[in-house]
Amino acid sequence: MDCSTDNFFTLQLVQGTNTYINPTNIAAGQTINLRVNTTGSATVSFPTSVKQASGATYTPTTTTGVDIVTFISFDASSLYLSNVKNLG
Repeated sequence: MDCSTDNFFTLQLVQGTNTYINPTNIAAGQTINLRVNTTGSATVSFPTSVKQASGATYTPTTTTGVDIVTFISFDASSLYLSNVKNLG
C-alpha cells in the first residue's frame, strides 16, 4: 500500500488466505482509510510499523461484509490502526 499515491484504498480479501498489508511512503500527519471487503476465514497481517491496541489486533469480519481500517501517522515511520467492522 503506497501511501504516497492516495489516502483511500480498497482490498478484496480471498477466503482462506492471509494478506500481508505493508504500508510504504508514509507521510507525517497522514490519515489513510482502507475499505476491506471480507469473505470469511481470511486474515491480514502487518509489519511492526503498524501499531495496534494491546490485546485488540484487527481481525477481519468472518462473514461477507465491509470493514473500514484507518491508519493515522504522526511521523514518517509508524501508523496507528483503528477499525470499524461489519458495516452493512
